[in-house]
Amino acid sequence: MYERQFWREIHLRLLTNWPDELNDLGSFDWIEPKRYTFGSGRPHIKGNLGFIGGRSIPFVLYLPGEPNNLGEVDWASASKERSSDWIRYEPDTRTIELRMD
Repeated sequence: MYERQFWREIHLRLLTNWPDELNDLGSFDWIEPKRYTFGSGRPHIKGNLGFIGGRSIPFVLYLPGEPNNLGEVDWASASKERSSDWIRYEPDTRTIELRMD
């Protein structure tokens, strides 16, 4: 699986499985990955989730394993279905966490 496919799958999963407890945030519309972090702590990707009407909220997506660079990411493993708590809103930081690890 390629990275582009991964983001398509995550987008579709968010559209079809948006948790009811997050409906107050709005209707999810798009995902924009921006910054990839490897080698210091847990590997993760930060970006924005967009909502109908133009609002966006930061997200952090935690990757499985310990890749040291983009080429080492196992996108197929990262896209596997997770438990229902794979998406969480952190009100203190106003960030959505996507746990793929």
